[in-house]
Order: sequence, then structure tokens, then C-alpha cells
Amino acid sequence: MALLPGQDTASLGTEDFFEYSVDAGTGTLADQVAIEALREWDYERVEETFIPAQIPDDPVDAVITTVVDEWTGANVYVVGSGWGDGVYATYVGRTADRRVASFVTDFRVVPHE
Repeated sequence: MALLPGQDTASLGTEDFFEYSVDAGTGTLADQVAIEALREWDYERVEETFIPAQIPDDPVDAVITTVVDEWTGANVYVVGSGWGDGVYATYVGRTADRRVASFVTDFRVVPHE
């Protein structure tokens, strides 16, 4: 599970998780480098890049991604959040030598059985 400083999975119950909140049915996935790069963008650039005039019906087509820092390659993904507003957990996939290789957010659209 992706954790912030001070979060400890040992403090969670069996059905609990650390989450991030989603509003307007859209989740944003970015690392610290990307967030810091976005601080340099003005609102017009953010709007032009991440807020489409028409949202496609297909959620895969609706994914928006862009590199926000050319030097580092840091990027941001904007995705539909499954059932919409709510809270969702993100998990970190790592390589054999423990480097971050991927992130997966559980938007809880597949029933857990």
C-alpha cells in the first residue's frame, strides 16, 4: 500500500486501508516531483491540459496523461475513479531490488469475494 510519512499498516484493521479522496469522480496520480513541477504551471495551462471540453464515454479513452517536467520525465495521470467520489487505496509495485516500478489504485469496481 502507498503510505505517507507516519502511516503504519500495523495500525489498520482487517477491512481498513489508507486512502486518498476523490472529488468530481476523477483521481489524479502523481509523485512529489510531478506535484512540485505543477506548482510552476498557471491555471490556464492546467485547464488546457487536464480538463477536456468533452469527457469520452469510454473510461480508457478518458485517461489524460502528460509529462509535466521534461528534465525528470515526471508525469501526471488523470483517470475516472470507478464508482466516482469516495476514498481509494493505492498500492506500490516494486522491482526485485525494491525500486518503485508501478502504482495500482483500487477503484473498487470488481467485487471482492
